[in-house]
Amino acid sequence: KKYNRQYTAQPYGLNTAGGFPFVFGIIYGVYYAYTPQCTEDGCPADSSFSDPLEEENYRVELAWKVCVSANFLTGLINIFLGFFGE
Repeated sequence: KKYNRQYTAQPYGLNTAGGFPFVFGIIYGVYYAYTPQCTEDGCPADSSFSDPLEEENYRVELAWKVCVSANFLTGLINIFLGFFGE
C-alpha cells in the first residue's frame, strides 16, 4: 500500500451524478422500446392485459426491474475488478 491507508470503494466513486445517466438511460430505453398492445379504446382479445393501465404498470415495472438488475451487475463487476486493483 502506497500511503498505508484503508480505502472504501463506492459505486461510481464520488461521482454520484454519473449514476443518474446510467440509471435513467436504461429506464428510458427499456420503457420506450416496449411496443404497447393496448390503445385508449381497449386491449386486443389476444392480449394478456385486460386494460391499458395494467399494461402501463407492466411497462414501468419492467423498466425498473431491468434498471435495478443492471445497477446490481455493475456493482458485482466493480467488486470483482476491485480485487485486481492496487
